Amino acid sequence: ASAPHAGARSEILTPARIVGASLLLAAIGVLAALAWRIAGNIAWVTFYFRYLGASFLVACAAIESRFCLKELEEFGPGDPMRPVWALLTLSGLLRLVSMVLVHVAAKDIYLNPWFVLSSSWDSGAAAAVERLGLALNPPVGFAFLGMALLLVLRLYRRMKLTVRLRWSDFALLALIAAFLVRQTHEFVYYLGRAETPPALGWYATWLTDPMLAAVLAVAVAIRRASQSLGHGMIERCWTCYVAGVFLTSLADIGAWAATNVHISWPYSAVTWYLWFPPAAAFALAPVYQAAAVRQAKRGLARGAPG
Repeated sequence: ASAPHAGARSEILTPARIVGASLLLAAIGVLAALAWRIAGNIAWVTFYFRYLGASFLVACAAIESRFCLKELEEFGPGDPMRPVWALLTLSGLLRLVSMVLVHVAAKDIYLNPWFVLSSSWDSGAAAAVERLGLALNPPVGFAFLGMALLLVLRLYRRMKLTVRLRWSDFALLALIAAFLVRQTHEFVYYLGRAETPPALGWYATWLTDPMLAAVLAVAVAIRRASQSLGHGMIERCWTCYVAGVFLTSLADIGAWAATNVHISWPYSAVTWYLWFPPAAAFALAPVYQAAAVRQAKRGLARGAPG
């Protein structure tokens, strides 16, 4: 008797509702930006990013983690997809911890119990918490994601699913590769002129871009291979992972451009919005996989005798 209720609860978070919430957040963001430009009061934008934006990022990571764990439970010991979803679950959990640390625990906002309940709020300690969160994701979290995708690619090759990249794939990878070359040049230039050895966290930050480029290359290959299975929920799952990695790279490029004043103020504020689409994409990926499993189970139930 509880099975239908469990199924109903699992369908509350559908891909359409996640997309709808993302579009609603984008619309509110546009209104906040317009209010800022018209009234000259940045408080609208500040509230939007510090509360609505932070809540959205944490919620997306929580959804990703929950559904990755749900899919892990679908595959028993010995199933070749179990280690894949174990690694994806670790990646999702690290993203969740990172989002909480960076956007809640390190901020002086009322979502942060440390800020609300403690009389000794320490901005220096908060900065250390933020650095820890940034070190967890992307470098470590994306390492787990990359390992999971490599396992999927190896499985697809065993199934003899062809991987034929298109010109759009090469163009996407070329864009990221060009940025990676530019970042490598800056890395060598700074390292050669540093008066003191950089901290370990600095190396972790620079490791982000090569990690994103490598994971994106594998994710693109998986997406093309999964298209051999048809344009269904499973293909959408891996498409979302490709989108998540690419959009993270795009947001990273935007942050780099704003930091190095390649985009002047106030136009650089546009780059702040670039972090929401990849969060939604990573949340959508396991939700699509869960939808594919539900469809398969319903098909088996309809075909069962009696």
